[in-house]
Amino acid sequence: MSNYIAVAKFYVSSVQKFGAPNYQTGEPETTGIRVDLNPVPYKPDDPTHENSKFWTASPSGKMELSIQNKALFDAFEVGREIYLPMILADGVKLEDLSGALHGLVD
Repeated sequence: MSNYIAVAKFYVSSVQKFGAPNYQTGEPETTGIRVDLNPVPYKPDDPTHENSKFWTASPSGKMELSIQNKALFDAFEVGREIYLPMILADGVKLEDLSGALHGLVD
């Protein structure tokens, strides 16, 4: 049995920054972001559009992420669409996925 399940397509529906004052300067500093993701919407004017096909497979849901890796902050912009590959973790090592996730796994 393959560990691959599916790929979902979501869009960023909101991004909230959070943080604390910098301990040296006292200035506000973003230390993390909270990202809300929702399934891409159906395109009523084009049922063959890729987003319509993804919506048909997963029309509802929500994912909320708290991210503290500052290198990722700019990747999440409201409206941006994201593919989410789903792979069962059972028996798979992260380093084994490095080819499929090129550049994401160090």
